[in-house]
Amino acid sequence: MQITARVIASVMLITTVLFYSNTGTAQTTQVEVYTPSATKQPRVMTLSGSVEARHHAQLASQESGLVQTLLVDAGDTVNKGAPLLKLDATLAELNLAQTKAGAQAAKISVDEAQRLLDEVEALSKKQSVAQTLIGERTAALANAKAELIKQRAQVALAQEKLNRHTLYAPFTGVIGQRTVDMGEWVTPGNSLFTLVAESDLRIVVNVPQEYFPLLRSTPNLPVMVTPDINAAKPIKAQISRIVAVTDPSSRTFTAHIDLTDSMAVHAQFTPGMSAQADLLLSAQDGAVWIPKKAVKQHPDGGSSVFIADNNTAKRKMVTVTATRPDYVAVTGLTGNEPVITTGIELLKEGTQLQISARAGNLQ
Repeated sequence: MQITARVIASVMLITTVLFYSNTGTAQTTQVEVYTPSATKQPRVMTLSGSVEARHHAQLASQESGLVQTLLVDAGDTVNKGAPLLKLDATLAELNLAQTKAGAQAAKISVDEAQRLLDEVEALSKKQSVAQTLIGERTAALANAKAELIKQRAQVALAQEKLNRHTLYAPFTGVIGQRTVDMGEWVTPGNSLFTLVAESDLRIVVNVPQEYFPLLRSTPNLPVMVTPDINAAKPIKAQISRIVAVTDPSSRTFTAHIDLTDSMAVHAQFTPGMSAQADLLLSAQDGAVWIPKKAVKQHPDGGSSVFIADNNTAKRKMVTVTATRPDYVAVTGLTGNEPVITTGIELLKEGTQLQISARAGNLQ
């Protein structure tokens, strides 16, 4: 019995010693911290848009006819006024020749009427010609001149119809599609080519309706645009136009972002591709951008972060106001606290910390 009592007493003594030893040594947790910049960051709204050409046309012939010559194909770059297609113009050429002959005959009639009038006017000076004859020949000359004007108009009309048997490029661009071939019969209104300008490009984005007052009151809002291609670099641009009509199905309105030649857009942008537009809105009062992983979500919908205060964890309630892929903007921080980004699930108020890495604003 005495031995058993001694054993129990020894165990209790060892347990007491270990307890006081553990409680006397503070446990520390290794964490990484991120110190945000105190500078206010602008709100960024990221939208996906499409690159469009200001000039994008479906070209059609103004005359009916048989395709005789194709001068371009899909992918060709053409200048303004370059011929693209020729129709069989045999009948138009014959009609032009006929009208030219009619105009020539009308010119001869005018010359003859003028000669007859001059003749009677010379005789009238000797008072040997009746005034009625002079009047008749004056009227004949006027009639001949009117006929000449008519015939010359017929020539111009025939020439225009002949010219319309050739389709010309209305602007400089690239042939995006050809929908006609040799020997086919075309009629006015049928699309023959798709011509797309390579310059004067713009990005078209759909903006949520709640931002309409802001964009309308902020002319030339700065934007960073990035084409959706590998190794693409952002380009600084600005909102050039907003369309003040809201789509009732999506509750969005359209904004245009012009891409000028000085941006070297030809190397990165082509009509039809997608692009990302980051609209740089006004700065958020009191908003600080921190890594998304630093925010702890609560079951009640609230959010909080832990900061390192003299190597001790301290909880602060925050409100998330904007998000990016890896960062969030929050209110409730001054902007210079070291925010803990790792192991936040294990932390509680007063946890002793050992900082293993720092990031962000290290100055």
